[in-house]
Amino acid sequence: MASIQNVDLFLASSIKEFENERRELGAFVNELSGLYRDRMTLRCVLSDYQSTEAIPGGKQTLFDELIRQSQFFYLLIGKKLGTISRHEYEVAWKSRCKQGSPRVFPWFLELGDEERDESVRDFLRTYREDEEGPQYSATFTHIDTVKLSIMMALQRGGWVDRIEAKDGQISTQGTPLISTENIPVFTKHEALAALRQREEAVKRQLACPSMCEEREELAAWQLKLDVELETIRTEQHRLEGELLNLLAAVSRLGTDETPVTARGREARRLVEAGDAEGALRLLRAADRDGEEAQAEALLAPGKARVRALLDEDRLRIHLLRAQPASPATILELREVFDRAARQAEREQVEWDLLYDYVDFMDFCPNITHGAANQPATPCYFSVFVIIVLFLSFPFAYYP
Repeated sequence: MASIQNVDLFLASSIKEFENERRELGAFVNELSGLYRDRMTLRCVLSDYQSTEAIPGGKQTLFDELIRQSQFFYLLIGKKLGTISRHEYEVAWKSRCKQGSPRVFPWFLELGDEERDESVRDFLRTYREDEEGPQYSATFTHIDTVKLSIMMALQRGGWVDRIEAKDGQISTQGTPLISTENIPVFTKHEALAALRQREEAVKRQLACPSMCEEREELAAWQLKLDVELETIRTEQHRLEGELLNLLAAVSRLGTDETPVTARGREARRLVEAGDAEGALRLLRAADRDGEEAQAEALLAPGKARVRALLDEDRLRIHLLRAQPASPATILELREVFDRAARQAEREQVEWDLLYDYVDFMDFCPNITHGAANQPATPCYFSVFVIIVLFLSFPFAYYP
């Protein structure tokens, strides 16, 4: 029997500004720990300092040591950033550089610059200019977004199993934990909102059957609506799953010390704000050919740059898959996948794109069910591509 691991998450923040959020996160971590009590004991360590206690050898010394012993460090930044919270961030990042842990996740409350104190603006300037500093940063409007980040970080570490999004709930182990109502990428997705509205309309029709003269006519009418309702739900569940995959792709940007491009940072911010269309437009406008040529010329440093560009491709793929299905979307996906797979093979990085490509081949003939009155795009090319990839990546199969 596998041993139960202790997993500590240190949460730093302003106590007063995030009082409710700290309480919510603590309860969430306890519930998640209970679901996986056979493999981990997950603890949320909340610093309960007072400013007078941040003295050498005092209580802050204990918190600093707890930070170094933690696997994850989350920093919530709102209108102000206290000196102790910034100190704890610096302790966490120095520990990360020295011993590889904790993983550092700064989260900024979505605010305008005019709403932020100079302490936050100064931290943002320093953070963005530090090329040797952490590559990860994110924004949130509701604490549920941070909860999902924690679930995904634990999943990448192997402590949490499959995460699912269905019927407005995000769950694991069959237990709903987070509502999508507070996560902008779900609530601002126009196609998903239209599907939900249509679902409600069909339900209302079924609840009030029309005055059909014949029983057979009524049965046929109800059957037609039942089929439509099932089609709507199928596409709705697909989009919910794809949006969850999109957030997973966003959450991994910068977590493995791969540089994140300025464009990648902005695309991530747009996704977190719920503007998936804006993120897709930004990535489509990129001059990738010129940037890849420049990166390849840099040799070893260029490999890191190539990986950052491939992360952009991966993000664009998920943005496309989270759109309503159409032949044009599939053709664009093919184009992005083909370029990314060739680049990964040439530079021998990001091998998981191979498996994503094969998954796309399976996805390709099924996606068209959501495109009304659109002919299915043939995917005979899939067999050819799989054979080509197999020959191009022989050591991916034979380590």
